Amino acid sequence: MPLLGMLLGGIGLLYLGAEWLVRGASTIALRLGVTPLVVGLTVVAFATSAPELLVSLLAALTEQQAISVGNVIGSNIFNLVILGIAALVRPLQITARTVRAEMPIAFLVSLGFWGLGWDGRIGRGDAVILLVCFLGFLWHCLKTARTEEVAMEGERGSPHPWLIATMGLGGLGLGAHLFVRGAVQVSRLLGVSELVIGLTVVAVGTSLPELVTSLIAAYRKVDDISVGNIVGSNIFNILLIVGGCALIRPLPVPPAVLRIDVPMMLATMLLAFPLMWSGLRLNRWEGIALIVAYAGYVFYLYQVGGSP
Repeated sequence: MPLLGMLLGGIGLLYLGAEWLVRGASTIALRLGVTPLVVGLTVVAFATSAPELLVSLLAALTEQQAISVGNVIGSNIFNLVILGIAALVRPLQITARTVRAEMPIAFLVSLGFWGLGWDGRIGRGDAVILLVCFLGFLWHCLKTARTEEVAMEGERGSPHPWLIATMGLGGLGLGAHLFVRGAVQVSRLLGVSELVIGLTVVAVGTSLPELVTSLIAAYRKVDDISVGNIVGSNIFNILLIVGGCALIRPLPVPPAVLRIDVPMMLATMLLAFPLMWSGLRLNRWEGIALIVAYAGYVFYLYQVGGSP
């Protein structure tokens, strides 16, 4: 397939896939009587985390475990920036539950990963802890699923919402694959190093479904799915993906990841927390603050040559 065709085809499939996924998920939320936030935290978050899951599992199976860890941490940092990008489309309304429950859970999960990996590895015992916590998170979501009134503009009349959501997931997966392939080829044609490709194309590429889904959700004024998708994805990435990969084969955690990347992930979450708390909305200037913080992080990585 020609290079331009891969890039344009990938972008088109990402847009259509996100549109279908958000529409299907919104309808599912209404028909099940649960809040869009819960659907965003679970169904949509799991669906958009599929690229990270596939990349990390493949890396673990091929004894490239460092990629598994780097992919998850890099994606989690960029995911929070996605909230900033979505806020540029339209300021996001944040539910009190997100600030009081899900964001603290995501922070504690990240802090727990830091502690478990402090000895330089995530072993099988650590994996069991992460997977048990993942089951606990799902129980928490299901327990509170029907405790809030569902109130949103939805697609009550949309037929076959599960089919629409599944088609959306397929479009996201294929679109991300085509776009990443095209971007890698462009990078190589421009003479960009493999390190830069890994730091940018791979990390951002596996987060493309989250990015496009949150942008479409923000545009369609389904803020709970836009925010829940990101927060839920960050929790899924650590508990399910790192836990699952470490259960297959223990994961090494490079010292630089513990010194630089995990602290950056935690710092970004600490920055996002008060921004969300202020008026329970994320304004455009607050979104810009998250984007600038990420740009500074990437600039620092380029200056030091990346994390080993």
